[in-house]
This record gives sequence, structure tokens and C-alpha cells, in this order.
Amino acid sequence: MDAAADRGEAVDCPNLAIRDAGANPTGMFKARGMAATVSLGKELGLTRFAGNAASALAAYAVRAGFEAHIFMLRAAPRDNYIECKMFGARVTLVDGLISDCGRIVAERKDAEGWFDVDDVLQCVGVFSETAAAADAEKAHRRDSAGFDAVEELAA
Repeated sequence: MDAAADRGEAVDCPNLAIRDAGANPTGMFKARGMAATVSLGKELGLTRFAGNAASALAAYAVRAGFEAHIFMLRAAPRDNYIECKMFGARVTLVDGLISDCGRIVAERKDAEGWFDVDDVLQCVGVFSETAAAADAEKAHRRDSAGFDAVEELAA
């Protein structure tokens, strides 16, 4: 969290702090949850990950020495595809909706031996947002020596 007192004074929060998800290796808010998900998979002895969290999955799984299988919409920005390939992931382009990507992973994960990160990432994301909200509440209650927190939460 970065102190942002100059911005905070404008909104009557002199001890404002802002979390910058852009500082994550992939520049995405999903990075924190994916790091936790890949770490959990590693603890469980898993080595093959699949899902549609794209560059966050590619970055963390491949960096940890695991296979990353990304299912991405063919209509997704080309930069997303290039980034995943650059990290070393295996990318499958899918015609249809994002739910089709999830369906393909769900249908193939047992036969392929994949750990479906979408199953865990949703839980991690909810936990992360809940924890962030609790942190913001605690910070708000602190006296002037603490920080008032504003969290960037995924919708």
C-alpha cells in the first residue's frame, strides 16, 4: 500500500493509502489470487494447471516450473495471447463465450490431469476481497497515526 496523503486531503482522509495492483508482475489484480492458487497447488503436489485467468496463470505457474494451459477467447486482445505465450504457457483459442473456456477445462481436467485454477481462484478472490474489506475497516477505525484504506476490489 502506498501512502497518498496528498490525494487523501482532498477527500478528508489525510492518512489515505492505495493498493496499486499495477505493481504486480502481470499488472493485474488477479496476480495476488493466482500466486496463492499456484502456491496451494504446489503444496498439494500438482504440476499441471489450466484455466482462463490468462497472463496471471501463465506467469506464476510457468515461473514455478509447472505447465500452464490457458483457454482464451479467440476474440481476446492479441496482446493477451502474446503475453501468455511469452511466459511459456500453452494457449488454446476458443470460439464462443468465456463460459465455453471454463466448460472445456472442466470437461478435460480429469483426463488431462489438470488442476482447474478457476475452482480455487474464485474462493481465493472472495477471501482476498473479504480480507481487504476487513483491513479497510480496521484501518478506518484507527486513530490519526493509522491509514485510512481504499482497496481496489474486483467487481
